[in-house]
Amino acid sequence: RAYASQLLRPGVTVVIRAQPLKIFVGGEVSKPGVYDMPGDIDALRAIVQAGGFQDTAKKSQVVIIRRSRDGRPMMRTVDLGRPLRDAGRPDLVPLRRFDIVYVPKTGLAEIGIVMTQLRNALPVTFSYAVGGVTPF
Repeated sequence: RAYASQLLRPGVTVVIRAQPLKIFVGGEVSKPGVYDMPGDIDALRAIVQAGGFQDTAKKSQVVIIRRSRDGRPMMRTVDLGRPLRDAGRPDLVPLRRFDIVYVPKTGLAEIGIVMTQLRNALPVTFSYAVGGVTPF
């Protein structure tokens, strides 16, 4: 109405553009990052989308973090190794937008990191020989 004196037959077009829903996958996966949700997706499919588990992944304690209705973060731990061992008993958690899927390291991988840090922190170097041959 305000432009009726200036415009002839004004029209309005509304275009709705849906943004893809995002999820976050991190930790011991091949390609951690932010991913689009291609429709309904569960935590295991999100990890596959992120390139799969690394050898150092603790598949039995994958963490899923999401916001509750009041905005507080909620955390759930799931065994995503189970569907790989027994397809009849999957623990596949459906994801929602902005969920975080985090795959922690195994205990052995964490020990390896500590040992590397200790070795790098010491002012001396260690080596050993087996049968007179140094293994590395």
